[in-house]
Order: sequence, then structure tokens, then C-alpha cells
Amino acid sequence: EVHGDDTGATFWDEDVEDGNGDYTFAEYLEELDLIDNADEEDGTDQLTRPLQPADYELMAAANGEFLVNSDGESEADNEVDSALFELTAPSLGDITTHTAPGDNADADDELEDLLDSATAREEIAEDDRLIIQVEATGLYGAIVHANGDFGALEDGTTLASLGVLTGETTGDQDWTGEGINFDVEADDATGNQEATSLDLENDNAGDGYVVYDEENGQFFVVVDTTGNAFTQDVEDGDEFDVTMEYETDGDDRYEFDTDADDYPAPYAGGAGGDIGEEAYPYFQAGSSQDTTATVSIVEQEVTFDNVNNGVLEVPIGEEATISGMTNVAPGSDAEIRVS
Repeated sequence: EVHGDDTGATFWDEDVEDGNGDYTFAEYLEELDLIDNADEEDGTDQLTRPLQPADYELMAAANGEFLVNSDGESEADNEVDSALFELTAPSLGDITTHTAPGDNADADDELEDLLDSATAREEIAEDDRLIIQVEATGLYGAIVHANGDFGALEDGTTLASLGVLTGETTGDQDWTGEGINFDVEADDATGNQEATSLDLENDNAGDGYVVYDEENGQFFVVVDTTGNAFTQDVEDGDEFDVTMEYETDGDDRYEFDTDADDYPAPYAGGAGGDIGEEAYPYFQAGSSQDTTATVSIVEQEVTFDNVNNGVLEVPIGEEATISGMTNVAPGSDAEIRVS
């Protein structure tokens, strides 16, 4: 509570004696020149956009009283402690693609298990899982809000939950204005057919799953290449461009849309306050960032060693080794039949 009554913090002017200068929260802000008119504003909508990367001073008062001192600055009446709160600018790093043995996308729903299964590779054999590792900060709070609790970061989500941030899945709100774009798209469009792409409206965890590693600033999109994670079936020879982007408008920064009745804060806004006009909230206008990678789907192959004129030769003896190379994901189960 910050309304200057007995239920919460109180605000007053150091130069007014006997406590007769108690302020409402809005009056306190007006005295600090943070709002224009306490009679028309309640002080809860001071920000035109989310808090920006900067250092913020925090104060704790033992009696819950804050005052405007003789220099016109905010001060705790009986300060218990103070600290500096630093917000750093988000950033995008590399995208790395991996392969893993064929299975449901959510078969390894724990980060450690997923990392144990993954092998970095730009060519993914048909039927294996595709894992896309994206280094990115500045979206995990939005993931929590979209899913309703912090459990999403620990438990993972479907593709559709990630799609809320990109505007692919609107749900209760249209987040297009956030300027967060994630695309996995093939260059196979024709005059009658859209390009094959990762379906960020898919809500089946077995088809596509997202594991978050917020502590290390990265997330992993896991795809079962035999499922329905893509808008069309994938096959040998399909090549996909993977792009993660924080998009800004060339002229206007992100602002909240204060008249957004259908889509209430905090995710109601866009460039110049226009919902749907993309502008990543923490960047200046005209400062988009993106990172890209390429991944291909290829046919499963096995090539044996010691092949002579089409015949696999094995040395005579009590023990012999049959060896070779394959593009199937390491860790996959396989059988070799010899006659």
C-alpha cells in the first residue's frame, strides 16, 4: 500500500512541522516533479515503458515514512538499509543446433538430461530430434507472466507458450508489440503453398518442447522431426533458417498503450504506444538485434569400414570388430545383422 494512510507507507515534507504535511502518494510524487498533477493522477502510471537498463537506488524505512527533504529529494525518515539495484541491457548471442536420439520432444524435460542427449550438429538425420540452443536474455519474465507462475522456467513449456511472446499465439493478449521474434523457416514456398515453418501455435509437448536455462541466459527448443511440430511434413533435403530477433521501430520507442482495455498491462503496447507495432521495450529506436543459424534435415546413412567390391570383410577369428560411420544421433539404439 502506498496511499499515505495507516495501512502502509506515509509521505511528508521535511519542512512542514507537526506532521501536518502528510502527502498522498500522488502528492508526494508531484512534490518530487515525477508527475504533473496529483489531483488528476494517482501515481500508478508514471512509466511510459518498462523500467530501462540503469542503476536504481533502493531505501528501506523502519517506520514506513518517506519524506521530501530540503533539497527536494526523496529520503527515508529512519533508513534501515539501502542498496543499488542494477538492470542490465538484454542481449542476443549465438544459435547452435544439436541432434538427439529420436523420441518425443519432451522426453528429456530436465536441462541436465537434455544436455547429456545433445550433440552439436548442423545436419539432423530424419527421425532424430532437433535441438535449437538460443543464447538470449530479456524474455524470461515474460515467459513467467505468459504461463502464470515461475514453474514454467523450471518445468519447460510447449511451443505455443513461446509463441505468445512472438505474437503467434495471442491467448488473452496480443504481444506482437513486444518485438520478440523467433522463426524456423524453410525456403520451400511456392505460388500455392506457404513455406514450411516451426508451428508456434502447437500445444503438444510431444511434438515441440522448450527448456529454459534463465540462469545462463539461454533456452532450448526441442523438436520431434517425426511429429507435427512443423506446418508441413519435413523430409530429406529441407534446409531451415533459424532466426531470433529483438525488433525495434525505426522512429518510435516502445510505450504502454494506456487505453488498452482489451489487453491490460503489462504487455499492452508497441512502437509509440500502438499495439501490434513491434518495438522491443528495452532498446532505443532503430537498434534491432538478431542472431541466425542454418540447419538441414538429411536421410539416415550408415557407411561401413572394410568394404571391398560391395562386400563387408571381417577378419577370421574368435573376435572381430565391425565399424563404420553414421549420421544418426549418438546414443541411438541400433541393430546390425550379419549372415
